[in-house]
Amino acid sequence: LVEEFEGGGGQRTFPVEPEVLPEGRFLLRVPRAGNFALRIRASGWRTEAIDWLAVGAGQPVDLGTIVLRRGAGVRGAVLDARTSQPIAGAVVHVRPAGRGRLLLGAGAEARTLSDDRGSFIAAGLPVGRFVVEIQSGNLAPAFADVDLDDEAVVDLFERYLHPFVQVSGTVERTSGEAVASARVELVHSLQRDAEAVASASTDSEGRFALRAGPGAYRAFVSGERLLLDQEMEIPAGEDHFELDLRLRLTHLSGVVTESGGPIGGGELVLRPVVDLTSSLGVVLVK
Repeated sequence: LVEEFEGGGGQRTFPVEPEVLPEGRFLLRVPRAGNFALRIRASGWRTEAIDWLAVGAGQPVDLGTIVLRRGAGVRGAVLDARTSQPIAGAVVHVRPAGRGRLLLGAGAEARTLSDDRGSFIAAGLPVGRFVVEIQSGNLAPAFADVDLDDEAVVDLFERYLHPFVQVSGTVERTSGEAVASARVELVHSLQRDAEAVASASTDSEGRFALRAGPGAYRAFVSGERLLLDQEMEIPAGEDHFELDLRLRLTHLSGVVTESGGPIGGGELVLRPVVDLTSSLGVVLVK
């Protein structure tokens, strides 16, 4: 329930539990006369909004029939990769991806638990691109990138959770010099606008250690700037994986022209771009 104060004095939002009546009807008591708006929320359903209503003292307002929409969502099943048995109680979190986190807000999320058969359904979401994260106990989480359209429920089928793999290695330059205090991050290569799922810093000998689930990743190494962007894959069924990252220098040369004539005295700026759909950098001329 959203209450609007008189004279443009602002608004306040507070939850109100309706009184359930026979035949699916309900009674909602407001604390005083005034202007109110309703936000109706139910787990697994889209939030419905009723704009401002003028409620007078002792004057009931009939809202008629309110229809809740299921909205978009995902369904699937969670299995243990070691035994192929279903996992009950796995946490499934569906949240907006990329800029959708700013446009849709925290309210456009869904959380649910898998049942005894490992099955789950998370619905009540708007149209957009979402990240599905599945977690259970001490197993590595699984991720999926989905586009939700209209009010369809996307089937993710079976999702297997694997044990964590211990990943360790060294960051070195091509000369063999260890790179200390560098940041190593692993990002799922098949996800757009993905967040780092594991990160660690190198020690004085360039060594690092972290853990992640099996799968395809991009390894980012950064210091004051991005130093390396490398595709890699952690195999399933391994307890430990050694990852050695070697920093290579690329030498660029060329000619800057305008209308076929060379331009002297210009400044060439090379800017790193973390683009998960391409490994190409961008050269800016100013």
